[in-house]
This record gives sequence, C-alpha cells and structure tokens, in this order.
Amino acid sequence: MKTTYYRKETDVMTKRLYLAIFTLVMIMTVASSSVTTASETKTPPLGCKEMLFFVGGKYQFSLKNAPAGKVRWKTTNTNIAVVNKKGRVTAKKTGTCQLVATYKKKNYKCKITVKTDAAFLKSWCKDIGGLIKSENASPYDQVIVAAIYISSRLKYGSASGAFDALKKGQGTCVSGNALLAELLKNMGFKAKLRFAAKDKMSRYPSGIIFAREHHNVRVTIEGKTYYVDGTPGSMIVYLSDETKPVFYATSMFGDWTVMLDNIPGHETASEDAA
Repeated sequence: MKTTYYRKETDVMTKRLYLAIFTLVMIMTVASSSVTTASETKTPPLGCKEMLFFVGGKYQFSLKNAPAGKVRWKTTNTNIAVVNKKGRVTAKKTGTCQLVATYKKKNYKCKITVKTDAAFLKSWCKDIGGLIKSENASPYDQVIVAAIYISSRLKYGSASGAFDALKKGQGTCVSGNALLAELLKNMGFKAKLRFAAKDKMSRYPSGIIFAREHHNVRVTIEGKTYYVDGTPGSMIVYLSDETKPVFYATSMFGDWTVMLDNIPGHETASEDAA
C-alpha cells in the first residue's frame, strides 16, 4: 500500500515547467510528516489514517467538525508516542501505536508509526520521489522539479546533513544538496553531493554566486553527466552539463520562471498555455 507525505490533494507538481506556476503547495511538515494512502477517496476525520514520525517529531491533530475542547485524546502506547489534551502528538521512540480521539462517545483512530532517522528519510524520499515521477515523465523534469522542491520548501539555515535539513526545514548548500542527492538516488538516478566552488563559472548561469565551500549535485541523466543545485532558499535552480548551463529557473520575480532551456528535445509550452 503506497503512502504519501501530504494531507490534502493538491496540485503539487506541474508536468510542464514553462508556465511559471510551480505551485509547490504540498505540505511538508518536517517535524512529523503526515501520511495518507493513495487509495483514500476522502479525507479521514483526523486528516489521515497513518502518520509517520521520527523520534522527537511533533504534530498538531484536530478532529473534523468537532470543537477542540470537546475531544478527548489518548495514545495506546505512551512509550511510543504521547498526546496532550489539545491533540498535539510527540513521538518518543520507534514503534507503532494508535492515536484515539473520542467525541460524542465515538472513537476516531490514526496509526502512529515512529521510525529511526535513517528509515524516516528513506520513506520520505521514496514517497516524495514517487510523487514527482508520477507527475513528470521526462527525467530532466524529474531532476529539476526535485531541485525546485528542496530549494522552495526548505529555508536557508545551518542544518547539517540530509536528515537534519529535512527535520529542521532548513539547510546550507551542503545539507540541502545532500538531501537532494538522497531524493534523486531514491528516484533511480545516479547522484552524488560534490564540492563545486572551484568549478569554471562558465558552466553555470551568469550571476550565480558560489561561496568558498559551495556544493551541488552531480547527476546522470540518460547516460550524460549534469550538475544540479537545490540550495535551500536560493531562488535559483539550474541544470548544467560539463561545459555550460542548459536550464535555469528563478523565483526572484515571484513564481518560478524559466530563464533558459537548452535541453535537447525538451518540450516548451506556449506563452498562452494555461
């Protein structure tokens, strides 16, 4: 049974990259990402039937159409997770239990699964990567959308490592791109975090500024080597080959807008496309 990390059916990724809309509104609650099953046709009363946590993760639940002060909350194993009287769950250690909300003598349940950091990261990459691939047929689009997702959903900050960036919702060029590399590898790409500060700048779009320790990701697409950057909060995503940039998009003007697209055979939408 497939699980996904969003609580609402939203237009997360567009299949065409040229409408300057990249409305990446998928909820990535990094403190405890929520999970729904792909087979669900309507939102359960608690918002989902299962939720994944890492140890220490927190999430605020609510019961649909029930006054907050009238709901009684409990978990079936307080060693795994605890919940306060307002419905806020805190994961304590790895394992599973049930969250139970009682209203008007009726019980509503959600499965709580607490994973190790590594297992949580793997599950997140699997589900986010699966969603990106399902919405984008082109491998180039898949890589670009993954980079835009990381750059857009995470803020720039001091998090270290891929999981720490996911957990805190922020990171540097190192940790953010480490997370991007993990995501791309899960999507079936050969990808690796690399030191990029000494690269020839002609490989990248003009105006790109690299810090002394800048990193990006080397990725193989259809047998050819490219370089992609998903630095959190950078407002710039590019895809370059060994000598020059082939794709460049920016959110400096609001929505994500494509500034350069020289990917061979890449579909370009008309200006009036909707």
